[in-house]
Amino acid sequence: MTGSCCGVNSKIKLFVVALALVSGTALITRSVVRAEDPPKGDAKGAGGHEMSAEEKAQMEKWMAAATPGPHHKHLDALTGDWTTVTKAIMKPGTPPEESTGKATFKWMMDGRYLSQEFEGSMMGMPFKGYGLMGYDNIMKKYSSLWVDSMGTSMMIMNGTCDAGGKVFTCEGEMPDCMTGKLTKMKTVHKIEGPNKHVFEMYMPDENGKMFKGLEVFYTRK
Repeated sequence: MTGSCCGVNSKIKLFVVALALVSGTALITRSVVRAEDPPKGDAKGAGGHEMSAEEKAQMEKWMAAATPGPHHKHLDALTGDWTTVTKAIMKPGTPPEESTGKATFKWMMDGRYLSQEFEGSMMGMPFKGYGLMGYDNIMKKYSSLWVDSMGTSMMIMNGTCDAGGKVFTCEGEMPDCMTGKLTKMKTVHKIEGPNKHVFEMYMPDENGKMFKGLEVFYTRK
């Protein structure tokens, strides 16, 4: 689970997000095709012509950008099927609401993106979520996207991991359904062993102070 909020985007914002996703997907697809299907022969380019030094340099950059590396490998520990216990706190000082669920993490596109399918409950209602996480070789950052059945907004986060590849810390913004404004969010995902990992999400209280509003414990099935 990577977060939830009941914010609503305007039609214009949804169009901009969709356009950005389409554009980004097209760029990634072009990079992947070039990386996985390099020209055959002696450095021949499209149409069989000899590639220039500039074209060769571009090809190398595309291949480097499209090839999963050690940062992607850090996420391997999350793959598989898990049972979950979620603790949600709506306001600091109040007791957490606990619920159980299940989640499945698996690689997509030959180890480039890690997907998560989550099922459980939230505030007594059925809850489903879907997340993507990966490492951007160009931006040198981890990126994640989360959508769920209790909102229409996408939560997009970016961040880093510690030196051991066990703790992933990301920050971003999410529309607040109460104010209609963007609010800052922070997530911390800790790999505590081969059969356990913990996800935490922090958000501002009414005074703007960050508090841990969500905690999800994953135990391997």
